[in-house]
Amino acid sequence: MLGPQITPRPGPEVAPRLIAANGIIQLSAIELEQAIVRELDENPALELVERPNCPLCGGPLQFGACPRCLGSAAAAAHDPVSPGGSAAPLADSASASEDEQDPLWSVAAPSTLPERLLAQLRLLLDTSEHEIALYVVGNLNEHGYFDATIEELAETLHVEANRVQFVLTELQKLEPAGIGARNITECLLIQVQHLIDQGIAPPPATRAMIEHHLEDLGQQHFERIRRALNITREEVEETFLFIRANLHPHPAHHYYVQISDPPPASAPVVPSVLIHRSTSVDGYEVEVVESQRFMLRVNPLYRQLRQQPQLAATPGEREHVAHYLERARLFMSHLQRRYLLLRKVAVFLVNYQRDFLDHGPLHLRPLTQAAVAQEIGVHVSTISRATNGKYAQLPSREVIPLNRFFAAEQRVQELIRQLIAHETMPCSDEQLARLLHEQHGITLSRQMVANYRAELGIPAARQRAALQRQRKPR
Repeated sequence: MLGPQITPRPGPEVAPRLIAANGIIQLSAIELEQAIVRELDENPALELVERPNCPLCGGPLQFGACPRCLGSAAAAAHDPVSPGGSAAPLADSASASEDEQDPLWSVAAPSTLPERLLAQLRLLLDTSEHEIALYVVGNLNEHGYFDATIEELAETLHVEANRVQFVLTELQKLEPAGIGARNITECLLIQVQHLIDQGIAPPPATRAMIEHHLEDLGQQHFERIRRALNITREEVEETFLFIRANLHPHPAHHYYVQISDPPPASAPVVPSVLIHRSTSVDGYEVEVVESQRFMLRVNPLYRQLRQQPQLAATPGEREHVAHYLERARLFMSHLQRRYLLLRKVAVFLVNYQRDFLDHGPLHLRPLTQAAVAQEIGVHVSTISRATNGKYAQLPSREVIPLNRFFAAEQRVQELIRQLIAHETMPCSDEQLARLLHEQHGITLSRQMVANYRAELGIPAARQRAALQRQRKPR
C-alpha cells in the first residue's frame, strides 16, 4: 500500500474519579455544604459527626465559645468599665426574669417613613390638621409621590381644599427632600429649593432645564438644550452633573429599599480559609476551616457488614453494602484532596503576599496562577478550581476572595485612586498613565487607565473639572 499510513493513537483518558475530584475542588463553600448534605441524604453508609461550629468563622466551638472569635471581645470582657468611664452594672442571673435577659427587649424596632413624617407633622401643625396629615401621608406611594389630588382628599374629609394644600406644603418641607411631590418636575424643584435653603447655589440654568427640558436632559441632548436656553455647552454639562449628583427622582427610594422593605439577603460569604497571626513565630498561620465544619465518617453498621459478610442475608444486600461503602470512601477521599490542595495554595499565597497582609493592597506583588501551579506541582487549571469562589478571612476579620491575592490590578486601581485624590487640576487618563510610569514604573495604556478609573466609579477629567467648578463659592 502506497502513501503514508495513518493509524489512530489513543489519546489521554480522564478517569471518572479524577472528574469527580475536580468537581469537588471547584465548589464554593456554600456549594460544598450542599453537596455534602446531598451525599448524606443519598448514601446510607456515610454519616455526619455532630459538632457545634462557630457561626462567624465556622471553626469548632469549645465549651460553647469560639476560641478564635472570642479574642476580639476578650479585652472588653475583662474590663468592667464601660466606654463612658463608669462601671457597668452586672446582671444577677439568678434573680433576673427571662424577659429582662432577652436581648430583643432592648432592640428598638425601626420606625417606618410614614411614622416619621406623621410625627414631624404633628409638631408643626395644629391639632385640627392632624387628621388631614394622616390622609396626606397615607396617599404617598413607594417612591414618595402624592398619589391623590387636593380636591379628592378635600371632598373625602369634607374640608376646604386650601387646608389640604397647606398640609401638603408643610409635608414637602420635610426630609427626604422631594417627599409629597405630585410629579418628577415638582420633586426635583423641591429638592433644588432645599439645597438653596442650605446655602448651596445650583447652576443658573437648573430650574429652566428641569421645568422645560427634563426629557432632553435625560437623553443627554445637550446641543438642543444649549440652543433653546442660549447658553454654552459647558453650562449645560455643568447643570447636568449637578442634577445627577444632588437630585433624585424618587425621594423615598433609598428609605424603602434599605429600611422598610429590604431586598432578600444574598447568599452569605463563608470563608474556607482562616489566616491569623502566629503566636509562636513572626508570621501568619493558615487553617482550612471548612474541613472542620463537616466531620464525616463511615457508618459503623456498614463497616461491620463489610467485615463480616455472613451478616448480610443475600448477595444483593452484600452488593448494596459494598457499593455504598466504596462511594463513601471515594467521597471522603475527594474532600481530603480538596482540603490538602486548598491548604497548600493558601500557605503559598500567604507567604508570597506577606507584604499585602502587613501593609495593604498597595503592596500586592504580581502573581499568576501558573506560577503557583508550578510551585505546588499541579496543573494551572487545578489552581483555578481551587481558588475560584473561595474566601479567606484575614487577621483583621475582613473576608476577601482568594483571587484577590492574584489581583495585581487592585494595586494599580489604588494608585490611580490616590493620584486622582491628590490632583490639583483634573488629570486626563493619558496624564495618569504617564504618572504611573514615572512614579511607580507601571506601564499602562490610556485605555487601560480609563477602564480602571471607570471600575472605581470615578468620572473622567472633564466631568471632575465641572464638579470642581460648581463646588467653588460663587
